[in-house]
Amino acid sequence: MQRGVILNFVSIVLKSMAPLLLIPVIVGYWYGEPTESLYAFLNASLLSVLLGYSMDYLSEKGKASTKEAMMAVGLGWVFACLVGAIPFTGVGLSYLDAVFESVAGFTTTGTTLLLEIRGLPHSVLFWRSFIQWLGGIGIIASFSVLLTGEDNKLLPQIFFAETSKIASQRVTQSAAKMVAVLGAVYLTLTLAEFVALSALGVGAFDAVTHSFTTLSTGGFSTFVGSVAAFDSVAVEAVITVFMFLGGLNFIVIAHYFARKGKVNYETKLYAAIIVAASLLVCADLALNGASLFNSAREGIFQVVSIMTTTGYTTANFIAWPKLSQIILVTLMVIGGCAGSTGGGIKVIRFGLLAKTALREMKKVCSPKLAVNQVRIGREAVSEGVLQGVAALFVLWLGLLLIGGTITAVATNYPVFESFSGMASALGNIGPSLIPASETPLLPNLVKVLFMIGMLAGRLEIIPLVVLFNPASWKGFP
Repeated sequence: MQRGVILNFVSIVLKSMAPLLLIPVIVGYWYGEPTESLYAFLNASLLSVLLGYSMDYLSEKGKASTKEAMMAVGLGWVFACLVGAIPFTGVGLSYLDAVFESVAGFTTTGTTLLLEIRGLPHSVLFWRSFIQWLGGIGIIASFSVLLTGEDNKLLPQIFFAETSKIASQRVTQSAAKMVAVLGAVYLTLTLAEFVALSALGVGAFDAVTHSFTTLSTGGFSTFVGSVAAFDSVAVEAVITVFMFLGGLNFIVIAHYFARKGKVNYETKLYAAIIVAASLLVCADLALNGASLFNSAREGIFQVVSIMTTTGYTTANFIAWPKLSQIILVTLMVIGGCAGSTGGGIKVIRFGLLAKTALREMKKVCSPKLAVNQVRIGREAVSEGVLQGVAALFVLWLGLLLIGGTITAVATNYPVFESFSGMASALGNIGPSLIPASETPLLPNLVKVLFMIGMLAGRLEIIPLVVLFNPASWKGFP
């Protein structure tokens, strides 16, 4: 185990966090917040510097195994969340609850323990939106490119460990260029949404923060009522469009606008699922007494929000008919596209699982017929990839089963609601069938469990499994 190589990337995260923690201080001064209210940011920045350079002293550069890269990613995210939590202690949260808020931010989950949002300082509101924007693009690979450039030998493994495995398998040899492309698309779409919201009369601060949390598919809002507080069909339409874009593979978006590629299988399946789910939910709402206009307005927004794992709300879907609730929970599991900021299992994996199941059924029903390989378009998918997808799906379901069961036992919530809470954490969604007003009252055990679920969902489980496996630490001085 090469301790120095792992600590090198953790130190990069911490050193990068230090100046970023000063940005909310500037925001606070701009809005006239007293200096003492900004001490939490200054303390966090100072701690980040001290920890970063202390680890830097012990670090070294060099090649590393995939396991070591995954440990670096897991540790980097944990330290980012621990340091990023400190500003939330300045608004009355215990450190455990502050870490929960930080994890929900960096992982773009959006579950919050802060119920009185509108009364919070602008600096804190900005920070909770900003960390979602940072977490959406992948903090370790991005920080590494900014601080070390393309020559960092571990960057390809880090890119592979931090991003969607299917999306990154073919681009690990040019990881720095991929990060640059992703960053350019991400920044461009964020600016585009800011301009669109500003044109509709949304104030600069709310336009910035909601642009951050839309493209990152994070869902933190500056309003208690989320997007419903705008009470504007036009604003909801703009946010719906950018949530949809946030759930797309950013490489596909870049190739599409550069006219270097066509719409791929995953994008078509992603759009088809959203259309089908929207029609079903809208019909269900209309049949249960809602007007056609409200059914379409609320149904489409909630479907796109949940499918992309953004988590914005414009309606109380806890009170919706059971069919609509089941559809939304199913969308939580599926999530966005690989290479997007969305969570969930990912559309491409859902498609591969469906194709694999169909192939196996054909084998059983027609054993004498030759069964072709699973294909995406004209390309055959290797058995290794299919096995990896199946393994990840089993791990995902295993964590869902464990988390949902413990939540039900610890809280006495009904089983469906308990499992929706863990599905929300694993899918990095935020809203669940557990009322938001009751989330701060959850037992500490359940909060820790949800934090593990949020990190596992964002890192796609494997890096966290490696990090928490005692065998991985053998040889670590």
